[in-house]
Amino acid sequence: MFIAGFIGGVTYELATFCSTDPPVLPTLTAQDFVDLIQASDFFAKTAAVKKINDWIGYYVWFDVCKCDVGAQPTPTSTQAQPANLPTVNPPTVVPNVGSPCYSNQLVVTAQQFSKPNTIGPQPLGALPLGATSCIFDVSSVPDPAGGGGFTLPLQLLFTSTSVSNLAIGPIYTVSIPATSTHIRSALQIPAGATFLKYQYTETSAGTRIDDISWFFDFYCGPQVGQAPPCCGDVGSALEIQQILELVTLIQRQSVPFAYVPGTVHAGLSGSGVLNVSGLLGMKLTITTDPTTLGTEGSSPPILFDRGYFTWGTPDGYPQSERLERTNQLSLPARCSAFTDFAYDFHPGVVVTATELVREP
Repeated sequence: MFIAGFIGGVTYELATFCSTDPPVLPTLTAQDFVDLIQASDFFAKTAAVKKINDWIGYYVWFDVCKCDVGAQPTPTSTQAQPANLPTVNPPTVVPNVGSPCYSNQLVVTAQQFSKPNTIGPQPLGALPLGATSCIFDVSSVPDPAGGGGFTLPLQLLFTSTSVSNLAIGPIYTVSIPATSTHIRSALQIPAGATFLKYQYTETSAGTRIDDISWFFDFYCGPQVGQAPPCCGDVGSALEIQQILELVTLIQRQSVPFAYVPGTVHAGLSGSGVLNVSGLLGMKLTITTDPTTLGTEGSSPPILFDRGYFTWGTPDGYPQSERLERTNQLSLPARCSAFTDFAYDFHPGVVVTATELVREP
């Protein structure tokens, strides 16, 4: 009966609905109900909604329509319930952790599992700010075409970072049986945890691959006996993370603390153009220098008449620089906007140019 909550209100204009024969009765499968409640594949969900609406419409027709000419047809008997239907919110008992201050569904669909195999920590998402406990829900629906499923020890890890594999708190283990199942339990979130990840180890014999759809209904709430925390929106946490990444990128590119050597272009002589992108600058090293050209000073010496190089784009070249050092750095302020590095060296001068890129 859970389908009503996912399909929404369905209305029929009887003057139109009853003017034709009953709709074609579709055959429903367990996958239709899985597609109905999953959120990651919009097109599959839309197709499932339409198919189940058609199924409902077929039987509604016999309740609200009649034949003015000919005998009233008899509806086809309802099909048997498909095997391995997902179970949504069954009447199970879980510890009371108070009213949730945030709810989110974290979905992993069509996950492939091979035997034997170990999958290290995989990210599920950021935890709501201030959360201390949650209700963990998982519904598994093995794909019969993949071999019927298997027992899978699933581990949930609470961590302080989305990158590190280090778990800072307890690792909760949940066993996923070979048949369709629903598991619900209450978990305490260790202090300092900001991300939730999962991992599994499958030790059964064989190398068969199965497809399983997981659903993680995540609810934040207070620990038992505590006042509800002020849970922040998980979306805000992700936006802050995105802002941090953007600010870091701006710092690395526009006001860098350092640079990293990149592609090396050796043996440059005469004139030419290098195609570049997103650089901080270029290091130029004269490897062959004619003795007939002028030099002055010693710390460092200034070279004359070695030539020029110019940063620019196909739209234009703003300003040229002299090649006047044996080892010379060029770090223009808007280097990341340039796509061309043009050079025109004195005959006999040979240069190695090393691209300078931002820190990772």
